Amino acid sequence: MLDLDDNDLCPCCNLPIFKKDYTLSTDPEDFSNMGTGFCSFFYFTKYSIFLLIAIFIVSGAYNFFCTLDNCKLNEDDCSFIAGVPFSSKDTVDQYNT
Repeated sequence: MLDLDDNDLCPCCNLPIFKKDYTLSTDPEDFSNMGTGFCSFFYFTKYSIFLLIAIFIVSGAYNFFCTLDNCKLNEDDCSFIAGVPFSSKDTVDQYNT
């Protein structure tokens, strides 16, 4: 039996509080003893982060190549900082005309 003090009991249900430390690399299935919502939350968070990273990579690549294409057309309107092109004009203008 565990040696529990009065402070180790939940004030609302008087059940013992079991404290277990989790690291960041803990598998979400280890949270299943707390209920299905905990596993689902951590899986949702992990996949949301992957989805956001994918969106930023795709949209960033699109913007990079559109700006690079615009800089090839109008070299006077562009400057390069550490190899990354920056345009002083909006790149959407060339596709709307």
